[in-house]
Amino acid sequence: MNTVRARQRSHQFAQLGIRIAGVAHSFELALRFVTWAQQLRREPSAFDIECQFDVSRATSFRWLAAWRAVRGQSPQERNS
Repeated sequence: MNTVRARQRSHQFAQLGIRIAGVAHSFELALRFVTWAQQLRREPSAFDIECQFDVSRATSFRWLAAWRAVRGQSPQERNS
């Protein structure tokens, strides 16, 4: 990837609230998230996501909602 395209990609990630160095594609980011979340052996909290991926609070809640949706849980459902 040339420098201009790399900067454009970086800008696109920044617009989405994603500030992870070296992540070149959203699919890779999704795989990193799933791998990490499965290793926790519990549902991640929004705070866990914020800290692990250096994303905003709003982004962490969106990712958590997506994680719950993929697992067949309602957005408000929480593990007790």
